[in-house]
Amino acid sequence: GLGVLEFTAHEGSVRALASTASPRLVLSAGDDGTVRLLDLDAARVERPILKVSEDRLGALALTPDGRLMLAAGAGPAITLLDVATGGRCADG
Repeated sequence: GLGVLEFTAHEGSVRALASTASPRLVLSAGDDGTVRLLDLDAARVERPILKVSEDRLGALALTPDGRLMLAAGAGPAITLLDVATGGRCADG
C-alpha cells in the first residue's frame, strides 16, 4: 500500500516538489531558499542542490530531458540549475 514519508529537508515549509526521470528521486524547494534532492526509496535527503534564494522558493520545474531545473521564489528571479551538478546555469 501507499505510505507516508517524512523528511526533515528544509528549515520551514516545503513549498514545491518536482518529479525526476527516476521514480525514486524528487526535488523539493522550501521556505529556506534551498532545493534538495530526496531519495524516496531510502527515505533520506540525497543531497542539497543549492541555496537559490534568501527568500522562500515556491515553484520548481524540470526541462523535458530532466537535466535542468528552474526555481522561482517570492522575488522576480528565475534560477536555472544543472540537476546533476547542482550548479547555477543562469539567472533571468
